[in-house]
Order: sequence, then structure tokens, then C-alpha cells
Amino acid sequence: KGQKGMIPLTKPLTLPEKVYLIMQSKEYSTLRMRTKHHQRFFVMGACLMELERKGKIVFGQNQKVKVIDQEPMQIEFLDEMLQQIAEAKKEKSLNSWLRTFIVRPMKADKIYDLLIQALVEKEMVQVKKNFGFRKYVVLESVEQQIVEEIRSEILGNGMVSYDVLVLTLLLNSLIPLKKWMTKDERKRWKKQLKELKSVHVEVWEKVKQINQVGTSGAVAVSVVSAAT
Repeated sequence: KGQKGMIPLTKPLTLPEKVYLIMQSKEYSTLRMRTKHHQRFFVMGACLMELERKGKIVFGQNQKVKVIDQEPMQIEFLDEMLQQIAEAKKEKSLNSWLRTFIVRPMKADKIYDLLIQALVEKEMVQVKKNFGFRKYVVLESVEQQIVEEIRSEILGNGMVSYDVLVLTLLLNSLIPLKKWMTKDERKRWKKQLKELKSVHVEVWEKVKQINQVGTSGAVAVSVVSAAT
């Protein structure tokens, strides 16, 4: 079910931008309020993994996040997160940073808003006003192309890129990914997913934490402590 005749994405997207674009899908929006919370936490987790990929932070023992390069990247939402981490009074783990974004939502909001603005400027997201409120709408062709990128790499015989690896492990249960596959392809997908988890253990461990915090975050705000 490959998508033919689509215009290629001409502006590079970071991992968290791709996560946001997929999670904004109409097919994933059945439980709207729950989805809104999930989007934020998964995007925050993807930002942390993007900072690691860009050589700005490392995950040490017990997934402690350490800044190793504070030089700005000229990517505002990532620079904002990097600054927040660098200015923290003590090092925190991946899990603890994610929980910080739950109990201190203004920290996450600033990063999240900057990411959305970046996508608006890249013309991947449209702004629509409804009764004075802004609504951000992802272009369907953009969503389809990201899904097709994931689908073709996972179901193909070549190497799987870092972005596709993380997106697959993070978003494997989402309807948008599955709706583009045949029944036979879904079986192959499931087998490949199991193999990826066993081969890329370190990445999977981080993704599991993001999944766990992201899934519980919407209901755990009142009982979570950020200090670990």
C-alpha cells in the first residue's frame, strides 16, 4: 500500500517533529484529551533522544542525563530543552526528566510550542482559527510520507535508520502505522519489531521508559515527584 505520486519532503525533520506529526493524526485522536497528554510526553522523550543523537547529551549510569556540549544548534525547541537541562541544579535520569515535564508543565509547554512553531514555518502544519482558538492541522501528505518511510524500511531488506528505529519502537501500536499495511505485512512487522528490540537493547530501554511515563503521565500528575 505504498503511496505513489507524493511530493518528497524537502525540509529536514527532527525525530521529535516526526513524532508530533504522527501523533496528531486523526486516526489516533479517538481519545482526544488522553492523546493531548501523550503527545507532550512522547515528544519530550524524542527531544531527549535527539539531543543524544546530536552529541549534546549522554545517558550515563542509570540513564542519568549529562550535558557534554552546550553550543546552540539553532533549533529553538531543542536549544530550549538543552538549556533547561544545563541549568538544572543536579543531574537527573531520563525517567526523572520526563516526570519533571509532568509536574512542571510550563517547562514542557515552552519546548512544545517552539516545536509547533518550527513545523508551521516549515509548512508541515497549518494554523486554523476557530472561535478565537488556534488549531494546528498536519497536512495529510506529510503524515503519509513519514508513515511510508517507516513502513518501507521496516518491511524492506535494508538497514533501518535511527529515526525509523525509534519511531517504530515508540509508536508501533498506533493505528496510522498499521492502516497502511496488508494483513501479511502486519505479521512481518510484528516479527521485525521483536528482532529490533533484541538487537537495539539500549535504544529499546530508553523507549520503554518514555512509553511508561507517557502512558501513565496523564493520570499521575498529582502523585509524581520529580526529584530522583
